[in-house]
Amino acid sequence: MKTALTRNNARPPLTSEHLTSINPTSSKLCIMAPISLITMALMPLLAFAMPTAIPETQSALETPGNILVCTGENYTGECQTHYLGIEIPGDCLPIPDPFKFNIGSLRPDRGAICRLFATDRSDCTGSGLSILYYPGDGNLFRDVGGNIPGKKAAYWRCQECTNCT
Repeated sequence: MKTALTRNNARPPLTSEHLTSINPTSSKLCIMAPISLITMALMPLLAFAMPTAIPETQSALETPGNILVCTGENYTGECQTHYLGIEIPGDCLPIPDPFKFNIGSLRPDRGAICRLFATDRSDCTGSGLSILYYPGDGNLFRDVGGNIPGKKAAYWRCQECTNCT
C-alpha cells in the first residue's frame, strides 16, 4: 500500500490498520525495550537522589540554646545566630547591636523558651515584653496593646523548656 505524502512532506496519522499490523517482535520495539528496562532498573535509585533541604542557618540545626535573630520581619534583614544557653534560670544578657531595640523576628531552637526585656528590666525579672519558643515570632514589630516588643527589647534570657513544642 502506497501512501502519498501530504504538504510539507508530513506523514499521515496512523490508522487502526497500522496499529494492528505492528509486530511486537519487530526491530522497532527492540530499541524501546532496553530503554524501558534501564529506566525501570534505575527508578529505585531516584529515591536516594531526591533533593533535601539545606539548613539556612546554624539555628536550623536545632542546637539547644541557639536563637536566630533578625532586624527585619519574617527573618529578613541582618540575621545572626546567637548561643544563649538554656541553663535554668538562664543568663540575663544585653542584646548586642544591631539588634538592641531592633528585633524584627526571633526564633529559638526547640527545647528553649526565651524572653525579651526592656531597659528597665536589666535583671530580666517579670514576664518580659515577649515570650518566645520554637518556631518563634516572625513579626516582633507588631503593636501588641501599645507595646512593640522588637523596638523596646534591650535584654534577653533563654532557658530550657520541657513543655515547649
